[in-house]
Amino acid sequence: MRRWIAIILIFALVFPCCAYAHDKQKEHDEELKQVLFGNKDVILPSDQQQAFQHIANAISFCIDQFSTTEVARAKSSLYDELKRDESLPYSFEEVELQKNEFGKNITGQTHRKYTHRGWEFSEYPLKDLWKKRQEIVRLTVKKELFGSSDDFFAFSWLPWNQSVRSADKKQVEAFCALLYYVHILGDHIEAETYSAEEQILVPISSSHDLKSPSIVGDLKKYLPDLFPTQKTKRLYGQMIDELNEIGARAEEQYYFHPGGIRTQEQFDAYHKCAEDLLVALSDYIPKLLKNEEFFSYTFK
Repeated sequence: MRRWIAIILIFALVFPCCAYAHDKQKEHDEELKQVLFGNKDVILPSDQQQAFQHIANAISFCIDQFSTTEVARAKSSLYDELKRDESLPYSFEEVELQKNEFGKNITGQTHRKYTHRGWEFSEYPLKDLWKKRQEIVRLTVKKELFGSSDDFFAFSWLPWNQSVRSADKKQVEAFCALLYYVHILGDHIEAETYSAEEQILVPISSSHDLKSPSIVGDLKKYLPDLFPTQKTKRLYGQMIDELNEIGARAEEQYYFHPGGIRTQEQFDAYHKCAEDLLVALSDYIPKLLKNEEFFSYTFK
């Protein structure tokens, strides 16, 4: 009897954790669909859904993969599929986050230190790991959105045509940054109270320190490269105005109070900024992406 009780307790402890992780990625995927397509419940044709899922899995692995033990191998099946379908150059062991810089096991409370502080955060303790994680996202985005089968016949592989294709590199990087910050925004929204773990997340805005990553600041840096022919248009300008307004409100709570966020009331106001930012991106990004060939070619 004691043996069966022990087994039941193990199942009770393990399976809720697994289900939570699955639900969490599902929520992130829904938020990503909301920003890219304007509808978190959009049903895509099978080929488009596969392209979307590869992209969603790449950013999920990049940010959220960590193993608490040497045998856990969290998200290994997801990565094996990505590696096969996207021709990724790394083994799972090369990109697994399992030990910190001191050789200690990573935990659910510490993993954000290594992946959640900005797309181009210069102080990540495991820099080489982060660079490989970024490359996983870049290679997936390149193949799914920029790797047209017509490339050979467009002669883009010829040396004198490389400069034309190099313009895509900025869009690739900007799209990857958008994916990253939509995910981080989801982590802000997921939080119900302000905690030490919440403080590890890159902040919503930090206009007083342009060298420090922030969601609004980095989006304003990358969005001109994502929409190079639309950045002077009215719709783009309206989006930036709204991002600035939300960022200013966030900074009132995060920076302009002694000691930062100290009360639930302050946190609720800050949390509302994260929710408003997701809504704003969902209002503008899908309309702008429709006019970008790299996106409309895949997601017709």
